[in-house]
Amino acid sequence: MASAALNSNEVQAYVYDHAQDGFRGLAVYDGDDLNVRYTRTDIEADVRERLNSVHDCIQSARRAAEDSDGDCWNPLCAGRASIQLWDDAALMHLRPDQSPSVERGILVELDPRVAASCADFVSSVEEIVVDES
Repeated sequence: MASAALNSNEVQAYVYDHAQDGFRGLAVYDGDDLNVRYTRTDIEADVRERLNSVHDCIQSARRAAEDSDGDCWNPLCAGRASIQLWDDAALMHLRPDQSPSVERGILVELDPRVAASCADFVSSVEEIVVDES
């Protein structure tokens, strides 16, 4: 079965339409190859560095999954979409298939204020967890 297409141009247009200047960068990867397709010019070096670092982590997680018969609970290699929230950035990881062996995907970096509602929800759940421990 052929893997789904990575519609990076459509993703870029959609994210830009919704996030405007909160859209920091987009990269497409296929195995070890990373192609940074868009970065905001005022923070280009930082965004490129983060996208490269995340890509390295994805490849390490994928290789670890291959070494463990395909089991991978690392959010970077499991599922079709994930979001990671940091104090200074939010990152979406989009993949055409949820199989850990899939070697292609799209990385989208956002300003954390763009992901505020998601971050607020996660924080509220986190507070419940912390209060109960």
